Amino acid sequence: MPHFAIHTNVNKDYKAVYEGFDRQLFDELKPVFPRLRVLEFDGQRVDGRVTVELDFLLAKFIWGVKIVSISESLEEIEFVDEGVDLPWFLKYWKHRHIIKHTGISTTIVDDITYYTPNKFLDWIFYPIFKLQFTMRSPIYERYFA
Repeated sequence: MPHFAIHTNVNKDYKAVYEGFDRQLFDELKPVFPRLRVLEFDGQRVDGRVTVELDFLLAKFIWGVKIVSISESLEEIEFVDEGVDLPWFLKYWKHRHIIKHTGISTTIVDDITYYTPNKFLDWIFYPIFKLQFTMRSPIYERYFA
């Protein structure tokens, strides 16, 4: 299964960062392409759903995830979403959001595991997904400044 993790450091308390994972941040994180329209956003709670429409100009796809777990310790907060309504090119999606207290700052980790209908598509989508999530780092840094 393809897997990658992107780490971003921000200068804000980890609990405040977690509280900032709301609809406003979600809108800030939207990629330039494909165009993304939010159909449902329940917030950060177990069984909360986020459903979007991806518009690739010639085709539109629904992508829905559900938050399956939230855990908190003295050092980090983690919430996990998994795909429930996925476009044809995805068979599995799991996104672990890890917000770690690292002394005077916080590290946000986007930890992604996915797979597609075949290994070739896994290979094709890896750099695309990794780039999309790497592009979140400067947004996190600005948003949580």
